[in-house]
Amino acid sequence: MIKGSTLIGATIAFWLRRFSPRTRIVFTEPFSDVYSVRSLKEILKGSGGVIYSKRYLSQVLLVEHEPVSKVGDRDVLINAVEPSLKGSPITSVRAIEELRRMLIGEAVFPPCPLSLQLVLYLRMAGIKAFISKESSGYSRLPVSLSAGLLTENPPDPRLSDVCREGSVFVKTARGSISLPVEPFLDEAVHSISAMLAWSLASDTELATAKTLAVELGDLLFIENDDNIQVRVGNFPPDSSSVKTSLHGDSWLRLQLDKVNKRIVGVSGALSRGELPLALLPLLDTGNVCDPKNLRILAVVKSPLFSDNKFLDLLLAAWFKTCRRPSAPPTRSL
Repeated sequence: MIKGSTLIGATIAFWLRRFSPRTRIVFTEPFSDVYSVRSLKEILKGSGGVIYSKRYLSQVLLVEHEPVSKVGDRDVLINAVEPSLKGSPITSVRAIEELRRMLIGEAVFPPCPLSLQLVLYLRMAGIKAFISKESSGYSRLPVSLSAGLLTENPPDPRLSDVCREGSVFVKTARGSISLPVEPFLDEAVHSISAMLAWSLASDTELATAKTLAVELGDLLFIENDDNIQVRVGNFPPDSSSVKTSLHGDSWLRLQLDKVNKRIVGVSGALSRGELPLALLPLLDTGNVCDPKNLRILAVVKSPLFSDNKFLDLLLAAWFKTCRRPSAPPTRSL
C-alpha cells in the first residue's frame, strides 16, 4: 500500500510494475496527476508537464485505489515525504498551481540543490528568482554558483519547506526502513525507487537496498539550458583526480580511489548529449547484474536523460539479464 499520490509513490509503483507484473499495488488516496521537478520547465513554458497521469497510474501501472485503514501481515506499507509548498507536496497539482500564483515579481529561495534547480528553471521562463545568502547553506551547495543567482534578501517564508528533505518509509513483516531522497530531483527519486522495488520484488533485505543507496554517494544534476553540472559518486578527501576538457565549455573530472584502484566519483559540466559520461565510469562492467549498476542506470528514466538511448539500452540489458522472478500475486503494496 502506498500512501498518497506523490512523485515518490508513483515512481515506486512504476519500478515495482517492471520487476513484478503480478504484484497488487494500492494507493490509499485517490489518484491525481503527478508532476516532477524536471517537468516544471515544461509547465513554465505552458506545455504538458504531467509525469504520471491518473489514467497512466490506473490503466498502465494497474494501480488500485482503496482507502485501507488496516495493514495485513503480508502487506507492505510505503509512505513518502516530499519537500512542500504551503503544505502540499512540491510535485502535486496544488503546489504547481500555488507556485504559478506566487512567482510574480521576485522569488527568493532558501539554499539547497532543489531550490537552485527551481531558480534556474524560473529564470529560463523570465522570472526573477534568487538564492538567499542570508543562510550559510548556500556556500555548502555542491556546485558552483554565479554571483547573479545570489541575493542578500531573506528567503520568502512561503518557500521555507522547499528545502525539507524528501524521504520514503517502508514497513514490511520483516521490519521497516527509512531512506532519504536527497537531493529531491528526478534522478535521485528514480534511483531510490528502483532499489526499493528491486528489494521488495526479490525479497532482498531492505537494509541491503539502504546500504547500496548510501554507498552511491552524491547524485546531483543541475540543469541550466544545455549546460548541466554533475556530481555523482563519492569524493573522499584523501582521493586524487584527473580532469579533461571536452567540447566548448564542457569538462569532466574523475575521482580516484588509489588504494582500491577504482573510479569512485564523477563531476563536471556537460551538455545533454554528453551526460552518459557522468555514469559510464561508475558502472561495473565485469558484473552486469551487480545491483549497484541498477541504482546508477535507473536515473535514465528521468526526463533529463530522455534523449540518451544508449543508457536506456544498458538499462534494458540489465533487465533482460538480471531481473528476479516476479513476486506472488497475493502480495500487495
